[in-house]
Amino acid sequence: MGGNTDWMDEITRTAISQVHNLSLSGGASNTTFRASLNYRNVDGVLRNSGFERLNGRLNILHKALDDRLSINLNLAATSSESDLAFSQAFQYAITMPPTAPIISRDSYYKKYDGYFQSEVYDLYNPVAIIEQNKNVHTSSRMLYNIEMRYDLLDNLTASLRLTEDKSEGTNNYYISKYSFYGDGLNRNGLANGGNSNSNNELLESMINYTKWMHDLNIDLMGGYSYQSHTNESLSVTAGNFLTDSFENYNLGAAGDFASGEASASSFKENYKVIAFLGRINLNYDHTYFLSTSYRREGSTRFGSGNQWGNFFGISAGADLANLVDITNINQLKIRSSYGVTGALPGESYLSQQRYGPGSGYVLNDGEWTRSYTPISNPNPNLKWETKSEFDVGIDFSLFNDRLSGSLDYYKSVTNDALVALDVPVPPNLFNSTLLNAGELENEGIEAMIEFQAINQAKFNWAVRLTYSTYSTILNSLSIGNLDYGVRDIGGLPAPLAGNIVRVREGKPLGQLIGWQYEGVDENGQYIIKDINGDGQIDVNDYTVIGNGQPKGEIGLTNSFSFGNFDASFFLRGVYGHDLVNLNRTIFEQISRISSYNLVNTKYFNSDYQGRAAYNSYYVEDASFFKLDNFTIGYNFNFVDNAILSSARIYVSGRNLFYITDYSGVDPEPRYSYQDNVLIPGVEPLDSWVTTRSFTIGLNLSF
Repeated sequence: MGGNTDWMDEITRTAISQVHNLSLSGGASNTTFRASLNYRNVDGVLRNSGFERLNGRLNILHKALDDRLSINLNLAATSSESDLAFSQAFQYAITMPPTAPIISRDSYYKKYDGYFQSEVYDLYNPVAIIEQNKNVHTSSRMLYNIEMRYDLLDNLTASLRLTEDKSEGTNNYYISKYSFYGDGLNRNGLANGGNSNSNNELLESMINYTKWMHDLNIDLMGGYSYQSHTNESLSVTAGNFLTDSFENYNLGAAGDFASGEASASSFKENYKVIAFLGRINLNYDHTYFLSTSYRREGSTRFGSGNQWGNFFGISAGADLANLVDITNINQLKIRSSYGVTGALPGESYLSQQRYGPGSGYVLNDGEWTRSYTPISNPNPNLKWETKSEFDVGIDFSLFNDRLSGSLDYYKSVTNDALVALDVPVPPNLFNSTLLNAGELENEGIEAMIEFQAINQAKFNWAVRLTYSTYSTILNSLSIGNLDYGVRDIGGLPAPLAGNIVRVREGKPLGQLIGWQYEGVDENGQYIIKDINGDGQIDVNDYTVIGNGQPKGEIGLTNSFSFGNFDASFFLRGVYGHDLVNLNRTIFEQISRISSYNLVNTKYFNSDYQGRAAYNSYYVEDASFFKLDNFTIGYNFNFVDNAILSSARIYVSGRNLFYITDYSGVDPEPRYSYQDNVLIPGVEPLDSWVTTRSFTIGLNLSF
């Protein structure tokens, strides 16, 4: 076709961002304040993407009645406008052939406004996507918090806190009438306009008693909490426009309203959460520690008989360094805790039968009326999801606090987990129901050690090392007569078929399944292991071929100061997880080169002559080690009474390098696929690329 196009280069850019901060503080004897302003103008690495944001804060503290009364007011306001662009452009920049031109002078492509299109399945000109169409989101948020504290007695304090958090957002996108992508051409232009609003209110009243009785410190707290959450949204989609000039700002000009093809939706919900709570903290001689808490919490998101839950926690510890005098040990604290917390479902009204507009029409009194159909099944038995967690650990500090650290072992069990499961129709009216069906078990260790390696007047060096492991076992997804057992989920994208993940009760989450690759035969076809030995290769030969969940994570921080210079860097590694590289499964076969760009990774095998495929050859070890960030700065000295009291200039970088064998876009773990947390370990086709960024900054204090 005569083109020589680097599609990734055509849709990306070196993005420039600005961040400015200004703060001011002051006050008098009884009143102090702090005000700050933050402005960000961030270009996205994808052309025509980025955001602009302005954020302001004001904190005022006033004391009265001989300092027995304090009033603290916090205000925050944020306004932003974001060009979201279209992440699918990355997907098609990988798969669009480099021989294809961006623009074609052939009259055939006038219907695409001159942009070249291959017109094959799931392939679009990525430059046309970002230049012809728009996807803009605006938002504003206002938050205020006022808290009053009054000392009733020397050891008794009462407080009242009132918070309101209001946000508004608009979503506007327009797909050009010339756009092959997004159904713009077929709909003669397609526009959407929508807005959403949320209002969250919080009222808390607390009373606190604190007193030392000889060597015993007693801290008692009791309180009440009331929360109200209201969310609403409106969206209208319509097409068939005379011109692209209207974009989405004149939806009434859409011809779809006359033809009945326009669509609209709206939504509003309100739910409340009320809690009665209490806490007791005991500290004896800074050596023995005991804490207990209780929270009785209710929510309108559950059925009338299950709105309330009881949650508690208890922890205890002892600092052995205060009991036994051991040389060079400053702290040796052992501790343990156990607690139960609750979680809400993500939607309201799930205990009731809900209906929504259907796709059909019925004849009612001589008029065609749109039908309504169930959109969920009622579950009046829906109740709190609970998580109980046990933790035991040790904190230590040695050699005058030069060496310190901690070690923890934890195990948590989630009971009555809120899970949407497929159910039979009939007797149910809808094919899935949110049920308290899940039981999951998490277990792991967390370790941290920090060493002040050098601590001198002109040179300091501190090292911090962290390490953690974790595993998640799905104990059960069965409830009543609904036996979950073993299910394969997570459908592969076309032209592939089959599922990616096996969910099995009693086994870890993230079992990646598929055929076991054993090579390529003389006919250019994959050799697949016959797992069950029946002489045929089918879904019965699927086996576990990977693990979508990481086994552990390690982090290393180094901080330095030398004279007026300071520097720090953070290295991070994640290991033990695999990723399904979907781009390879579909576009790494030489048979696809006639229509699509060949994804030529180190795994490419020209001997394979078959079609797009999925097996263990496309599941890769995604363990990695990376330099997360690096910063170096210089602090300027000023004489007393100078206009500037301090100044610092610095340079920093993020995502500076990866060490990994993974050939895809990003080796970071993927904890969900298709918005399902039961399907980890899959890198989507439209993954947003990881960017390397550099910052030059200046901090001034007056």
